[in-house]
Amino acid sequence: MHVPDGVLSPLLCLSTVPLASAAVAFSLWNWRKELLRQPTATPSILQAAGVGCAIFAMQMCNFAIPGQGFSGHLMGGALATILLGPWAACLIMAVILTIQASLFGDGGLSALGINILNMGVIPVAITAFMLQKLPASATGSLALRALTWFSVSALSVMAAVLALGVQLALGATATINGTQTALLLLQTHVPIALGEGMITTLLAAIVLPYEATTRVRILFVLALCILPLTPTASILPDGLEATGEIAGFLASAQTWETWLPDYTIPGLVTPYWSTALAGLVGLATTASALLLLAEMIVIGQKSTRQPLES
Repeated sequence: MHVPDGVLSPLLCLSTVPLASAAVAFSLWNWRKELLRQPTATPSILQAAGVGCAIFAMQMCNFAIPGQGFSGHLMGGALATILLGPWAACLIMAVILTIQASLFGDGGLSALGINILNMGVIPVAITAFMLQKLPASATGSLALRALTWFSVSALSVMAAVLALGVQLALGATATINGTQTALLLLQTHVPIALGEGMITTLLAAIVLPYEATTRVRILFVLALCILPLTPTASILPDGLEATGEIAGFLASAQTWETWLPDYTIPGLVTPYWSTALAGLVGLATTASALLLLAEMIVIGQKSTRQPLES
């Protein structure tokens, strides 16, 4: 659901930058407080890097929606929130989306605020709010927790899609029927949201029972196991592209030349290795960015961590 450049008006794209920036800055501040409260922040930092790599890899693996002619992929905001809480989750999504836009051309740079808001802030906020209101997500039986994870993750996708529908109705550069486009977007993304719910529930059930060190191993192994599958991902248009072809709002989409366009390495003639190695670059960049970010926000505090006042 990465919005490319040119689809939404410059004014609308610009107006989302302060909102996305404020959300990221607020998350950065609160994650810093969380890290400084811990005797050692290393396990949490490594978990954030592992979650980021796993989500990046899974976003490269589009799965075909049976009988529909389009595909979907994990969004990941709900999964990150369930595993790490909202502050780290928002930062992870912002880092992933920035890397995808700048290195791979997946999502426009001028639309980065839109994409961080839609794919990061909104799903994370919806998930965090729902988990807070549903005590069974933490204390109930596995069946109740699984039902909660499934529901909130699917709902988080639909909330993001609804936000995009409103944005298109307000500021699409192409001439479209806003109401019909929003309804079509929602209809198209229902099976994708269900897929999000199933994947999120499965991974949460696998990862959460373990302590931090084992979680880190599971997440990095998961990312590395998914990586060889990325070149075999579905080539069908995703939900946004399929809807855009029908509604016409992608007619004004713009692309620009990036270093690793469309998750490939220019000049590498073997398609499989071109995609797999580009994905490896993405994983390494994501992990490095998150580790560096965490190191920067706790620098100078490692030997003097004290509980911070709210």
